Amino acid sequence: MTQHTIHLQLTLSEPLVLSQSNATEGAHQSLDYIPGAAILGAIASQHYSSLKAQGKAYEIFHSGKVRFHNAYPLIAGEASYPVPFCLHYDKLGDKNAPLNYLRKTFNTTSPHQSPNEIQSVVQGKQHREGYIAPTETPQVWSHFKPEKTLQMRTAINPKKGKAQDSQLYGYQLLKSGTQYQAQISCDDKALAQMLEERLKAQSTLFIGRSRSAQYGKVQLSIETSETKTTPSAPIKPIIKIDGEDHLVLWLASDMAIYNPHGQPTLKPSLQDMGLEVTGELVAEKSFVRTRQYAPYNSFRRSYDLDRQVLTQGSILTYKLTDQLSDTDLQTLQQGIGAYTENGLGQVVLDKHFTLLEQDEVHLQTPKAHPQEQNVEEPKTALIAYLKEQALQREIDTTYAEKIDQLLEALQKLYQSIRNYNGLIPGQPFGPGKSQWGAIRNYATHAKDMAELHQKLFEGNDAFIKDTDQDWRATNGQTTFKGWLKKLVEDKNNDLPLIRGLAFKVTQNKTLLNLMEGKTNVTA
Repeated sequence: MTQHTIHLQLTLSEPLVLSQSNATEGAHQSLDYIPGAAILGAIASQHYSSLKAQGKAYEIFHSGKVRFHNAYPLIAGEASYPVPFCLHYDKLGDKNAPLNYLRKTFNTTSPHQSPNEIQSVVQGKQHREGYIAPTETPQVWSHFKPEKTLQMRTAINPKKGKAQDSQLYGYQLLKSGTQYQAQISCDDKALAQMLEERLKAQSTLFIGRSRSAQYGKVQLSIETSETKTTPSAPIKPIIKIDGEDHLVLWLASDMAIYNPHGQPTLKPSLQDMGLEVTGELVAEKSFVRTRQYAPYNSFRRSYDLDRQVLTQGSILTYKLTDQLSDTDLQTLQQGIGAYTENGLGQVVLDKHFTLLEQDEVHLQTPKAHPQEQNVEEPKTALIAYLKEQALQREIDTTYAEKIDQLLEALQKLYQSIRNYNGLIPGQPFGPGKSQWGAIRNYATHAKDMAELHQKLFEGNDAFIKDTDQDWRATNGQTTFKGWLKKLVEDKNNDLPLIRGLAFKVTQNKTLLNLMEGKTNVTA
């Protein structure tokens, strides 16, 4: 049977909240991938009614003929899978140079050791986080962990319009801009084409918690204009260990298996998984982790049955007594166990599987992290104010010392001009606060120092004209205009310096008092 695959690229337009647990107490932890169930639900919320009218809703969303796989991060343009739990690194050594415990182990020691031998003991620690993708070098693999942030929230009392008592909570979020890749695999070509046409007509999905607030918007794109058909047979997951064939299942997603009595099992046999091949589980070459959870169904507004699953990244190794058939390979390709329509039961059967055949692996940080999406910036007064404050903080940090020196020099200039002209207390003189504010505005919008010089001093439209009495005030050696013009013409100065100085002038109490002619001058 040919499997038809729709390839989706998901870019987070907003932060995403995907809870690991439905518990309401304790610290909130987020998943670092997008579950297939969340993608199925987001698509069903928009198309279920119309597909139901066509009699196709059951086939697409419930029958298992269409499988919505988990979405994992794109790493430097490559699809990724959860790190396999067979990778272990020296606890006191290089985390990026792990050994593959399927093939090799660290040197072990006996209980009876000399002191020198004890110092050489190596403690292996399991890799459990992140996602892995191949590079151009066979033994070098990219390793990436999606970045998370934490935001605190509080419920609002609708009657009082203020924070409600004992309602403070926090969300751990996946950062906006991160790119993920997912697949939808279909057994029926007509169903695949119908679903792809609908997905091409929409550009966004809403996923996760608090979708009505500021979270969960995801940009959707289809990679190809036509539905892709798997171009070649999947890789057979067979590895020789000690010269014998072993079936190795690297779980690309959680797997829920039930035994013949209908009970969940965390030690599944090959027959429990619906395979014809026979063999025994090799415990010492299997690396598994488990979890139990009850998914929440938003449509029914209730929890589904508890699921006990082997988690993604787990490795199950079976010593075979006969050959893996094409029928078994097709079963593995379609997914094993329950809830395959939600993406569960998927195993790695592509080029990533070659990692398990390597004794040693080198991990590296990807050269290019997922790029932030170019989202149009809202043009509001709040955004403008925040940008202004951020820019001013940057200027204060970079030019703090030089601006302080110029402020001191300007204070002396104001005082010397007042003394030279014999001005009495209470008599304002020189450029005032509003004029320095205008200087700041010119420095903010000018492209370079040449343009600033032109707008301030050149032509009939110059801001500071020769007839301007405030700027012409002198101490016998220089004027306010001359002092500022020299500052602007100095090649060592730039626009942020002039802008920062003008702003500080409008905030400096000593200068403001000198401008107004007050006698009580304080810094």
